[in-house]
Amino acid sequence: MSAILPLAWDTLLPLGLIQAVACYLILKGVPWRRKYYPELWIRGAVWAALVAGQYWCIFFVHETPAAFGVGVLALPVFMRLAQNTDLAHRRAQQQSVTTATNKLETEYVLLRVNANTRTMNGEVRRGTFAGMHLEQLAADDLLDLLAELRRSDKRSADIIMTYLDHTALDDWRARYRARFTKTKEQMAREEALSILGLKEGATTDDIKAAHRRLMARLHPDTGGTDYLAAKVNMAKDLLLEHSQPTVS
Repeated sequence: MSAILPLAWDTLLPLGLIQAVACYLILKGVPWRRKYYPELWIRGAVWAALVAGQYWCIFFVHETPAAFGVGVLALPVFMRLAQNTDLAHRRAQQQSVTTATNKLETEYVLLRVNANTRTMNGEVRRGTFAGMHLEQLAADDLLDLLAELRRSDKRSADIIMTYLDHTALDDWRARYRARFTKTKEQMAREEALSILGLKEGATTDDIKAAHRRLMARLHPDTGGTDYLAAKVNMAKDLLLEHSQPTVS
């Protein structure tokens, strides 16, 4: 036991200090909190190889000076690596500071525009897609977002239109009109269904029954007016043109 303590004090303790300094230098500046960061694993493997080589020299080759020599020679290399890492981080920070970023924001959306590259990114703050980044949304999702914002906040809708204009979705305006803009025929059909109190999919018999029921109350001979009776007749005629036959 008395022989082991001097060995631990004279050899293993200085060796451990060298390894601690090497570990600090080789891992300095590496984002170790990111579990799958490749550089972290590579540098950790290099440090583990250094430690294994030193102990191999001591316990298998029995060359203690060689173990110290390997560690001492590796320290300047690791120091230069740490300096290069610090320099790269400073350059990245300087670039992020000097790069101007314009922001367009409302309570519903936030859009960032890089003044140098003209690239855009942003996020949705409120609504159906709250918490999602614009670049994560598919084309149809962006069109749905635009339709939602046009009902709730015009300025936010203008921001999304600006983002759509700068994306690869060149035909977004045509796609939006196809999905959300009603034709005159669609609007007239919806109005006719509303007048007769029917829903989409009404059959021929449903339309005729609704027409008879309303005309019994709205005909001029029963206290109605010519205008209301004419509207009911027009609604019936329009719907009967494309109505579904009654299933017997």
